[in-house]
Amino acid sequence: MLFVMLSTFVMTHMPTVAAFFQEGGEQVGWDPISLWKQMGWLARVVVIILFIMSAWSIGVMIDRWIAFSGARKQSRMFAPQVAGALREGKIEEALRVGERYRKSHLAKVVTAGLQEFKAHQDSPDIPGEDIEASKRALERAEAIVHAELKRGLGGLATIGSTAPFVGLFGTVIGILNAFRTWQAASRKRSSPRRLDCSSPSRPS
Repeated sequence: MLFVMLSTFVMTHMPTVAAFFQEGGEQVGWDPISLWKQMGWLARVVVIILFIMSAWSIGVMIDRWIAFSGARKQSRMFAPQVAGALREGKIEEALRVGERYRKSHLAKVVTAGLQEFKAHQDSPDIPGEDIEASKRALERAEAIVHAELKRGLGGLATIGSTAPFVGLFGTVIGILNAFRTWQAASRKRSSPRRLDCSSPSRPS
């Protein structure tokens, strides 16, 4: 509520503030370099933090986009090839297909299950515990792949939830600094007039 009141006041009186500084001889620059020079140390810290957050977010988004695109593309090619090999009972061929598509999340999970299955292939009747072992291998591979795909997304979510409050803090600091500068300039303008009014008039 305080931020809304301050921002509303500043936006309403912005022309008056700008005219006040221009009349007082203050040069207000609105380009990035001038704004940086006019900032206090706390505002600069906020800007640096927001810049780091932005760079991190962009890096994570690009990295995840590359990873997801590669996984989706290779999974689409892997699925029909491994399905054909499994229909023919060629587990070795299915494993070789999985090795060719290392970026595919589907290939990683299926290959882990096939490797566990192949370890018990010598037995003509696969016991129930061996089936359970293959199932556990699939679950482990699924958990690992899931963690790999989510890498960096936790930090991205944290930045997305905290960056607005960091920006809000910087905005409030900037508004307070603007009011402080406005008050100092107002006192500077009114002080000569007070001296003129208080000085005694000379007798003619």
